[in-house]
Amino acid sequence: DNNLNHIDMKQSTFFFFLSNKISKVLQRYTKGIRFLLVMFLTLTASTVWADNLFNVTSYNSIPTGWTNNNVSTGSYFNFNTNGCYLTTPLYDPHTALKLTCNVATYGSGTNHALTIQLLDESGTVKLTHTTKQPTSSSYVSDTWDIGDINYKFKIKFYLATAGKGVRLQVPKLVGTPAPSCANQVTITKASATGGSFKVHQ
Repeated sequence: DNNLNHIDMKQSTFFFFLSNKISKVLQRYTKGIRFLLVMFLTLTASTVWADNLFNVTSYNSIPTGWTNNNVSTGSYFNFNTNGCYLTTPLYDPHTALKLTCNVATYGSGTNHALTIQLLDESGTVKLTHTTKQPTSSSYVSDTWDIGDINYKFKIKFYLATAGKGVRLQVPKLVGTPAPSCANQVTITKASATGGSFKVHQ
């Protein structure tokens, strides 16, 4: 009986030791799996949802859906007439919008920058940006951090003043699609009545 009890105690000690080891191993792997899952979700959120609204690298023709008014094509988009412009199609709301491009001069006369406008769906100018002013045929890079836009919009590249023309290359707009709400309510005015809020639309 003493021998059997001794064997039982050894077995109990062994199984206790083994279960502790297995538990520690499982805990270690669980932490590793959690870490990998968090990293995967973080990378997915930062890369999958990034959106190229446009990234133009060819200038022999105007991109499909864009509106052209007296802008020449070729090795670059050539804004060489006062009032000429390019307008993109309409885009859905986006956050963290950033527009980049390269500009250079064309022809002779006074140096000018290119004007870039953000328009709403009705064509009303909501935001305006002036690029760096090029001084030669060597391209300079320009960045416009637009930010968050919660309405449909389009972009307009515009030469506002006569003088030297402006060459445009690699216009690119990136952003993250804004979350949508199926049942949006716009509150224009609210007043408290009898302890509750009464909404007037």
